[in-house]
Amino acid sequence: MGEARRKRAEEALAEGRRLLESGDVHGALRLLDRARKDFVQEGDLGGVRELRKVVEDGYRLADAQDEPAYERLLYGSAQNVRFLSRKRAAEAKVPWEDPHPELDQPGRPEMRAGVTRRDIPWIAIGAVVAAALVAGIVLLIVFADTTDRRGITNDSTASVVVGLCDSPCDTVAKPLLLRPGERISWKTTYDRFAISKPSGARIGCVDATRRARVSDADSC
Repeated sequence: MGEARRKRAEEALAEGRRLLESGDVHGALRLLDRARKDFVQEGDLGGVRELRKVVEDGYRLADAQDEPAYERLLYGSAQNVRFLSRKRAAEAKVPWEDPHPELDQPGRPEMRAGVTRRDIPWIAIGAVVAAALVAGIVLLIVFADTTDRRGITNDSTASVVVGLCDSPCDTVAKPLLLRPGERISWKTTYDRFAISKPSGARIGCVDATRRARVSDADSC
């Protein structure tokens, strides 16, 4: 049963990734959640982490109505990673280092089920066309997406938590854990990246409108 369950999980992960790429978010997350449960039953920490990366990538571009479903899966998979990594550390008789200490921090929108935060605003930029009609005026408003893709690379030797903000960065949106050598990007209008240690201590901020690196962090 173990090998069959593992194969089923891998197939569900692959199909879930394909559905996300094709735009079927509901179908993709349903399959990914099924894969998550199978990976956990098999004790496959690597499988859960790979699945979580797929969900994180999708969440960065998620529409507002899809965010709660992503958040539930991100929260569940993070807890699974915690459990399996603790189990592995106990079996190896080595100290356990919490891979997701950010779960215990407040204001983690991508981790807490039921919390939504729209990262992709739409701005009205059109014109108003008025014409006298029998009973009133017709207004035409054209909306356009003015967001840009902005990314940051962790060129440091330690994992950090990176989120989106506007100066002075009192509020941070969509913070994610970024390991050494990794790069993440968002489609967003925020103009700064807020960088913190996994413990929650603020390191600084980086201008998101240019090529950004963690080592460039300065005061917010």
